[in-house]
Amino acid sequence: MGIRAWHRFVFAFVPCLLVTAAVAADYQTARRLGPPTPPPDVEVSDLPAPAEIIIAPGYVPASDYYAGVPACDVPGTIIYPSCEAPSAPVCDIPMNCCDCCSLWTVRAGAVFLRRNSGPVIPIATGNPSYSTADLAFGFEAGPAVSFIRHGFLNTCWDLEVNYFGSYSNASATTPDLTILQTTPPGFVFGGVLSATTTYDSNLHSTEVNLRRQWNDWLTVLGGFRWIELSDDLNTDVGNGLATIDYDVNNHLYGAQIGVVACLFERGAFHLEGHAKAGVFGNSADLEVTTVNALGALPQFSISGNETVFVGDLALTGVYNLNDRWSLRGGYQLLWIDGVAAAPTQLANVDITTGAGDLNTSTTAFYHGFTAGAEFRF
Repeated sequence: MGIRAWHRFVFAFVPCLLVTAAVAADYQTARRLGPPTPPPDVEVSDLPAPAEIIIAPGYVPASDYYAGVPACDVPGTIIYPSCEAPSAPVCDIPMNCCDCCSLWTVRAGAVFLRRNSGPVIPIATGNPSYSTADLAFGFEAGPAVSFIRHGFLNTCWDLEVNYFGSYSNASATTPDLTILQTTPPGFVFGGVLSATTTYDSNLHSTEVNLRRQWNDWLTVLGGFRWIELSDDLNTDVGNGLATIDYDVNNHLYGAQIGVVACLFERGAFHLEGHAKAGVFGNSADLEVTTVNALGALPQFSISGNETVFVGDLALTGVYNLNDRWSLRGGYQLLWIDGVAAAPTQLANVDITTGAGDLNTSTTAFYHGFTAGAEFRF
């Protein structure tokens, strides 16, 4: 059940490989350039007269945002991403409040997301009965990490790798089961037997983006995103007398575009937001397993494909502790339209023949809080 082992391996390996490649590129660049050549001795009289510096409207030196960081000596342009790296490209954009003179930005923290329970679908008829409304998920914690390599391959583009995960679970029970609402209705009992249904849902999102600062407050991005969404609906009858399990996996691959905006700033605090949207292909599959269920197939599988829309919004407050460390916290919304959920398969698949189509009409909606720390170097 759940995501296969090779999926878990790639989730862990791909981001690390990309970050390692970026670090190796930095090392090779440094080797190629060698130590900086000292400038020739010049007389003061040989120096040209200083050019007039015109500060672009809205431009504020970096030192106003990060105490102790010297301002980049540029009016309307910056040596980006590092004021000190001799190989850093000159990008014709003003400094913004969200990036300043660093090669790397690393973020680590957690997401506290809650998934909607979707439409109300009956699961067990008994005393009492229960449905998906009784399997509502709460806010669950999951990890979130991000790596940004500024000035990737000595260009004005940044390479960003993001990952976050969310793990949801809920359960419902009845001490007196009559019918399980499968197709056809299963486990029809005359005696008194209990039933307990557990609903587990796991979300993994990995994205690789190229970002470029558009102006002093807006950054545009585009890239590839991979989302794994798994559902598992398991019902135990009579404390192990019989079980039926619906295991659904959605494998989403696609491209996305988006923006990151610095919306408000004051002193060491600023407010930023991001908006991302993409179209994905969803390769979904269902595996149904029954144990000691008379008349039901022991195991069968169904698969299907769907085009999916994914939208992602977030609003984040950032407080700069010093020139390297910041605290981050905010709110995130994520919706995935066109996925297969386990409860919707109850009425769509015949457990005695294995006939049926995979239902991929569910919209999975997540919302909740984010918190973490940021380190720049």
